[in-house]
Amino acid sequence: MGINNCHGIQVSSPPMIRHLFLIILFFLGCLPGCSNQTARHDMPSNPGHALNHENAKSTRPIPPPQCDCSEMAAEDATAPVNRWDMHIAVLPEDRTESPITEMNYTNRGGHSVSGVDLIGKPLVLSFIYTRCENQSRCPLVTRMMHQYSQSIDESSLAGEANVAIVTFDPLYDTPPVLSTYGQEYGISEDSRCLLLRPEPAMSHAFFSNINMPVNFESSGRPNVHGTLLLILDNQGRIAHRYEVQLPEANTVMDHLASLLAE
Repeated sequence: MGINNCHGIQVSSPPMIRHLFLIILFFLGCLPGCSNQTARHDMPSNPGHALNHENAKSTRPIPPPQCDCSEMAAEDATAPVNRWDMHIAVLPEDRTESPITEMNYTNRGGHSVSGVDLIGKPLVLSFIYTRCENQSRCPLVTRMMHQYSQSIDESSLAGEANVAIVTFDPLYDTPPVLSTYGQEYGISEDSRCLLLRPEPAMSHAFFSNINMPVNFESSGRPNVHGTLLLILDNQGRIAHRYEVQLPEANTVMDHLASLLAE
């Protein structure tokens, strides 16, 4: 009898020699399927998807890279929106009155503030609740809003624009709570950065009307929520909307300067 080697040549040999020959061929990887059997099983089938062992155990999705979607939209109006960094700019002729001006508020001092009181100057507006412990959400938003306020005061726009933070937990965030919260973040009572509590009975409808990304527990306490920043023109209409990632202070200043120049 004979066997074919890897080059198709038939080899005749006694059984012992033939067995030895098969062993040699096995270790040389010449038998069909040998290369698959000896492949490392801990290597990914696609090297482009290789993960280290720590990441391989995680089922957490990897977020997509962030991008400037305002520039993407300018280049291709049909391009899909990347919600990991979304900025919507609204031209003056396309702006409509915002529900923000229809809401009644209470400031940290316990005084009433109507939506009409917020009209007349461009307004930078964002949303938090004081019990939020996620450092990348409400605490970060509060620090950024305070930074915007300071940038306005230190520029030629001082007195020409306002900043306001609205809580979406009005049942808990009473004026004394908001006052203490402001002090913790260095926001003084006379700061341009207002801390506002919306009317509780109307707050859920209000947040729904502005598409605020927030869910509430049965008790009314916010749980899962996103980040939202609005920049309103002097008529109270939304001119810029940022979701997920807040812009740098110089970008906000540029938006305000453009609105004042309209």
